[in-house]
Amino acid sequence: MENVSPQPLPQSTLSPRWSRDPVVQHLFGHATDGAPLSERAYAALKKIPPSTLRGWRTRMEEIDDDPRIKAFFESPAGLKVLNRILVAAHSSGRPSASPSSGEAE
Repeated sequence: MENVSPQPLPQSTLSPRWSRDPVVQHLFGHATDGAPLSERAYAALKKIPPSTLRGWRTRMEEIDDDPRIKAFFESPAGLKVLNRILVAAHSSGRPSASPSSGEAE
């Protein structure tokens, strides 16, 4: 038997990593588009694997929080607010206190 080293998977078979912005845009778009489309039809229209769209929706449904808060932060406007909060937190220049340090700022 010939010793064959494993070959890397072709690029087309690797699952792409989606950034947060397109995920929110697609979830929000599917929920708010004028003509009601099935998940499968929307996924085909946007060239997204149906299982990917279903996975995003399942992840969102599993978030244990107030439905209004979930709906907001899973919308384009909510994502903008969240990004602004993160930028402000990172640019504040203040190191965060470690919860285990017991020191107050």
